[in-house]
Amino acid sequence: MITLTSTLLAAQRSASAAPAVQVRLRDCDAGVNRLRFTRWYTGAEPDGPCGVAVPADGSLVRARIDPSSGTLYVQRVATPASSSTYSSWTALGTVLASARLGCHAAGTRVAIASVRNGGTQVEVRESSDSGATFGASTVVATAGSAVTAVACAIREDGSAALIWAAGGVVYSSRRSGLGAWGAAAAWSRSLATVNGLAMTDSTDYGVLVSGTDAADAAGAWSTRYGSGVLGAPGSWTPLVEVASASAGTLVTYLATAVAEAGGARLVFVETFAGIGAYARVQTTEAIALSFFEDGLWRSARPLDITSSHGLAMAGGVTVGAGHAYLASPAGVWHASADAPLFDVSPDVLEARLDEGERSARLRVRLRNDDGRYNTDAAPLPLAPGGEVLFDPGYATTAGIEVASGRTYAITAVRRMRDAGRAYVEVEADGPWGILARWRAPRQLTWASGASSAYQVLRDIARRAGCFLDQASPSAEATALLPAYTVRADERGDTALASLLDRLPDVLRASGTHLALTEPLASEAATYAYGIDHGIESLRMVEEVPDAGWARVF
Repeated sequence: MITLTSTLLAAQRSASAAPAVQVRLRDCDAGVNRLRFTRWYTGAEPDGPCGVAVPADGSLVRARIDPSSGTLYVQRVATPASSSTYSSWTALGTVLASARLGCHAAGTRVAIASVRNGGTQVEVRESSDSGATFGASTVVATAGSAVTAVACAIREDGSAALIWAAGGVVYSSRRSGLGAWGAAAAWSRSLATVNGLAMTDSTDYGVLVSGTDAADAAGAWSTRYGSGVLGAPGSWTPLVEVASASAGTLVTYLATAVAEAGGARLVFVETFAGIGAYARVQTTEAIALSFFEDGLWRSARPLDITSSHGLAMAGGVTVGAGHAYLASPAGVWHASADAPLFDVSPDVLEARLDEGERSARLRVRLRNDDGRYNTDAAPLPLAPGGEVLFDPGYATTAGIEVASGRTYAITAVRRMRDAGRAYVEVEADGPWGILARWRAPRQLTWASGASSAYQVLRDIARRAGCFLDQASPSAEATALLPAYTVRADERGDTALASLLDRLPDVLRASGTHLALTEPLASEAATYAYGIDHGIESLRMVEEVPDAGWARVF
């Protein structure tokens, strides 16, 4: 809902109103800060399990396991930069490489979780000086069978959680402050096998788990492990699919990282063992307006990085600036996690916005007579994939006022010269355009009776990167539990419209936010044209509606 002040409302009703517009750019993808990683370090360390953490002082702590010897190494870089040294390591002992490791920091505390070389003892090493030194390892639990994965998270006051997998079951232990670790407890979820775990502190504890389910389908799933904030201590939310592959496809997944960096993000490896085998690192993030706990993940996208062990990820803040890091034993990548706004309002020559029930198209022309928006000088988001915040308004008695809330994704940028004038033309579209550009990576199905129509619509929208909420949905939207299929490579807008056409509801868009609502004839009008607000022009069109029929047996 876009609200107007009384002075702005009066100005738009005036026959002599002077229009104004605010146009800003930001480097976001469907409302989420875009991470543009630059490689800072390329080393010779053997590829293997790796963890990374950023304490409050902004230092970078990495941990890795040499897969050939099982040696656990740690490194702290006090002031990370492209010129820093990332090749100096300190050995902490011998651990089980196949179970990987966990690494997490908060405040001045850093925790590293691993499994002792025997394969059943889960241990933690801790630092209270931002990773400069680590104490001896503490065995938290002894599993009844070989541990296949381990992860951990720690808080500023020392409260922490440790999780590990054995025999396809995930176990956990927690502590409050610097007290004793609690007894091991099995989770309330079910998987046939678990080969990877990753964890971070996200209100409660956010967990990414990979393995296979009862049908032998490989996958990666997110879940929340309660700490008493949003979830009861020790509770687990249902598994939410992040990626999956049917049994027999020779595809497996490995969870490697969960991080908060301009939003909740996940990292995992997709491995294919058939002809043309690959092990590709993939990432995804929670859609705008959502949190880890919501489980609203976009369809994953591959990085141009191949590794069977994958990458670690962490976010941090230094001197007010957000940073994101990817790490492997032989690599460090950095990106800014911030998305500053670039105000281009003074340079707007022309703006046109066309909005319909299932479309929104914006065109803005910017002056470029002095080359300020040439490719070598333009702000980073002035490119396809960037975002435009378009706020129309008027000059009012209170000054320039605009109605904020409209966001559009840039689809084209044209640099042009015409009649001696140089300008840049920017085209952008709204949520339906974002949906149209998404293609289903595989066939998606919802069994009859499993999900409501609204839940199916929300699931399709979140995969494309849009948040779909219930404003005032119809009874059918929440009561209908359809069997529904989205074919591989089907466009998101087509998939959404096909189900939406079965309902009396419409979608109202604002930025990347979609609201499902049922328009009713009994609703009172909230605004009227033609009396207090004069109509400048009017065009009415009558067309033949679409027609069709179906026979149902």
